[in-house]
Amino acid sequence: MLLPSFDGSTSASAAPEATKFTAKISLPNILPSDGPVFFEVIVRHEASGIISTSKHRYSEFEALQKKLWFRHRMPELPPRSPKPGYEIDLLRQRALRLEAWVVEVLCLDSILSEPDLIAFFALPEAVRETNQQSMAKEAMSVVTHGVEGVGRWFNPQYKFGDGTKAVLGTASGL
Repeated sequence: MLLPSFDGSTSASAAPEATKFTAKISLPNILPSDGPVFFEVIVRHEASGIISTSKHRYSEFEALQKKLWFRHRMPELPPRSPKPGYEIDLLRQRALRLEAWVVEVLCLDSILSEPDLIAFFALPEAVRETNQQSMAKEAMSVVTHGVEGVGRWFNPQYKFGDGTKAVLGTASGL
């Protein structure tokens, strides 16, 4: 989905009610005569307003996905082919698809603690702390209120059939 961006243009973003990040990926003003094309990646954390900028080749996006693929359920990157070469329209299409991919990846709560991802997008400490606080609140909500379909049987203090108790997060009663 394309939404107005922090710089007035459009950028990729998740559904408005779930938006945590917006992303803008730009091409260089002048394409190199030879060698790789670097995309400028601008990521804005909506809750804090913090903006981080980095530059990457498409192959670096592929490398990041390979590193994190087995630990996280990540969306697939937009296809590499047809190779855009230096055809500006194909490079623009690739940039738009990468924007959507970046937002989708950054909206996965569990992935924001990954050092490789943090370094790749140059995410500042404040964004990581905000995410950790959000995840902690969510976890406490599950523990205290349960989750639909889970709350009836999930109890942080579980009593076993033999009368011993287990408290979530401790080894008591085991």
